[in-house]
Amino acid sequence: MEPYIHLKERSYYEDLYDRLHVSSCRLTESIYLKEYPDQSILHPLETRKPVPSNEVIAFNKKLEEGSDEFRKFHVSASVTQWILYMEMGESYLNRESTIQKWIVRDTEKDKKRKAIWGSAEPLENKRCKKCGERMEEYLRMIDVFDKKDMVLFCYSCPDCKFRE
Repeated sequence: MEPYIHLKERSYYEDLYDRLHVSSCRLTESIYLKEYPDQSILHPLETRKPVPSNEVIAFNKKLEEGSDEFRKFHVSASVTQWILYMEMGESYLNRESTIQKWIVRDTEKDKKRKAIWGSAEPLENKRCKKCGERMEEYLRMIDVFDKKDMVLFCYSCPDCKFRE
């Protein structure tokens, strides 16, 4: 039986990074736009489908003569877009190095655990507390104790079936 392996395929780390990045962007957006429950006017001109010209004219008219509330919303939306643009750019620049750090970290954990696993030896003369017979190892696993990896041995008595 081998110890638990931390290292995953590269696609796991890429997906993890992307999920973290998306949740960070959603959090940023929710922080800056939380005052405006109706966000249907957030990006009327940036939809993928064509926007009818009368909607474009109405949007520009609202912006020119609009209330302070609409102007505040538009400024907040613009600032949010700028912040998200910066976050996405930084995320793109740091993506590869972060994924590589995660892979190196998990590779080191695996090397360390394999070394601990290979060097651990069970007790040869472990005796049963009930009947005094020699106990046999039935399970070996890595456990974390005080932030250190340790091999935990479990023994079973072949006569009375007592386990410890």
